[in-house]
Amino acid sequence: MLFSSRKITLPQDLFQKLIGDPAQCRLVGLLTSETIARWLGAMLAEGIGLLEEAHVETVLQYTEDHDHYQLVARRRSVVDVIEMFEDYTRRGKSLDAVIITQTGSREEMPLGILTIFDVPQLYAIVGLKVATEPMREP
Repeated sequence: MLFSSRKITLPQDLFQKLIGDPAQCRLVGLLTSETIARWLGAMLAEGIGLLEEAHVETVLQYTEDHDHYQLVARRRSVVDVIEMFEDYTRRGKSLDAVIITQTGSREEMPLGILTIFDVPQLYAIVGLKVATEPMREP
């Protein structure tokens, strides 16, 4: 089974509003609620308060682990993506998202995104059940 059958389409005009020219697209990071909370905490601790005009690149500096997302080509298998999420779990890490592009390059427009919340559906696509017990090393 290929990603093209499970792709989540992101509106083209959304990216045009964010970056102007889609041909100039380059992924620089993944902004998560944890990163925003870390940034807010730092601003409050410094007595700065909330900054309405903060830039995303400023907030991204508060990302704890820059290895919290992966890029994949749209033709990667669902099983490969499941294995990515499981590998992070085995290592005690969190994979926040798998971002899908045409060839898996950060220089391309994202076609879709899969998060941990999509994993049960990914299991269903390949006919597996989600484990209810924590995974153990063999």
